[in-house]
Amino acid sequence: MNATELYIHGLPENQRLMMEFLREIILAASPKIREDFKYGLPFYYSKGPFCYLNMQKSNVYIAFYWGKLMPQFSHYFDPDTRVMIKSLTFSSWEMIEEKIPILQEVLAAALTVDQEKYSKK
Repeated sequence: MNATELYIHGLPENQRLMMEFLREIILAASPKIREDFKYGLPFYYSKGPFCYLNMQKSNVYIAFYWGKLMPQFSHYFDPDTRVMIKSLTFSSWEMIEEKIPILQEVLAAALTVDQEKYSKK
């Protein structure tokens, strides 16, 4: 098991199931995605970091580094005060399952923004 798998394996069952499911969706979005465990969290990279998974109470969320640059999804993102990072929060496995098409669209857009941001460097 790698560090991310160990972290997820140690979570309470509800969060573990949600994290595993989100992880599968993220990794299926592109063969170019790399997973790393940094700052105590699962991070996902293409050209650079584009999202990570985290928990808040009993919820799990996926945070997008360049969320502000994806205004077409602003009505789906959680309301918060972070300027650049935007997130989607899930309270159940079923909630994730309902939103798979939206999540896949947001991931595709996040990967596009990631490519644009890191290609300029």
